[in-house]
Amino acid sequence: MNTTFAAIEHYFPSLTQYFKEVNDFRQQSKVEYPAELILWMGVIQRLIGVKSNNEFESILKTSPEIEKNIFSLPGISGDELPSIDDFCYFLQKLPPMELHKIRSKMLVALERKKILSKLETKDGYLLLAVDGVQTNSTKREIEHSIYCDAKDGTRTYHQYFLEAKIVSSNGLVFSVDSEVVENPTEEFDKQDCELKAAKRLLERIAREHPHFSFWILGDALYCNSVIMDICKQHKWKYSSTFKGESKYPKLLGEINAELNFKQRHNTVRHLIKKKQLHRTLYRIALVQWCKL
Repeated sequence: MNTTFAAIEHYFPSLTQYFKEVNDFRQQSKVEYPAELILWMGVIQRLIGVKSNNEFESILKTSPEIEKNIFSLPGISGDELPSIDDFCYFLQKLPPMELHKIRSKMLVALERKKILSKLETKDGYLLLAVDGVQTNSTKREIEHSIYCDAKDGTRTYHQYFLEAKIVSSNGLVFSVDSEVVENPTEEFDKQDCELKAAKRLLERIAREHPHFSFWILGDALYCNSVIMDICKQHKWKYSSTFKGESKYPKLLGEINAELNFKQRHNTVRHLIKKKQLHRTLYRIALVQWCKL
């Protein structure tokens, strides 16, 4: 853990300050545990790979060194860590945009340290992978969720997000942005809802990071004019995986038709005046003779 803290201190020395700058929704006169303390607890929870809040609470009770490490961080003070209920309440009520602001500041810090430039392709593009991820599933209706109805009439709610991450050949991954996939008015259609979310996601990334040149990586779902037009508009590159005819026969047919069309028109026409015709035919005959 000390090595991890050292890495954070090296790459993100102002991280605690970023946490302090979030717009705290709580009544400040009654705040007992500051936002930066709770957010650092969230960082620790992810770093140690805890899968549930109950497990995290148990670990905090049996591992006093975690509390000691947190309070040893610059800018962090206090006598004790908040309860797991206080921890959950803050993170549930904190607007997601506040966390997004922290992520954007971290991205700027990496850019200033020339970390991102080392991940660029030879022609100056950052590889940006876009894909969906499900974070929660329940029979109870939850905010910002999609729903699917089973044949027996039961309805299941899922929290489903699109994630955009900078990836590299050396294994480094940096989160850039996230977008909720929702179906507020009708039954969930993965292709339609995910494409609408991808459009919102990429357009926001283009607005917030206009100085970056991205190479968008996605599955066959993103092989369509909506995504391609966004990439062309911002002079980005794009690549899509394709698993073949068995899964996407219609798409394969469209690709083959386009390739055949371009092949048929892959010619150049040049009009030759009559006076030049004999001279041109002579040159062609001479070239053919030299090849023999």
